[in-house]
Amino acid sequence: MLVHRRCCIALAFLFLAATVEAGGPEVYLFDPTQIGRGQTLKLVLAEDEVTSVESVAFRPSEGLTVGEIKRGGVVGIDKHQSWTVQVSVAADATTGEREVAVQTPEGLIQKKIEIVAQPIPIISNGDVSWKTEGSGTSR
Repeated sequence: MLVHRRCCIALAFLFLAATVEAGGPEVYLFDPTQIGRGQTLKLVLAEDEVTSVESVAFRPSEGLTVGEIKRGGVVGIDKHQSWTVQVSVAADATTGEREVAVQTPEGLIQKKIEIVAQPIPIISNGDVSWKTEGSGTSR
């Protein structure tokens, strides 16, 4: 009876150990780490072991909308695969830190991003602009 009980406990432990998900892939690039209220930006994630991005979720999610997820080019000396995720922040979104969960076949990637009150400047071809929801781009 005692052997049977130990065997059942060992099997239960092995089952539980097998169902615990290992840590997600290590991320090479996660940018930007801040997004301003009213902005729509592309969040860039780079990691060479990620074969696809299945979903992106924020917690808390109020005031944030996840748009298109696209495979990008390779970045860095080690040629890490990049992914872009369109993220829109409502003009009245609560400021502060949010958790970002990126689900991939290789595991869950968890990062943090901060929602700030003022739009973050976007620098492109030497020009600085602020893109805000519903107003296009202003300089």
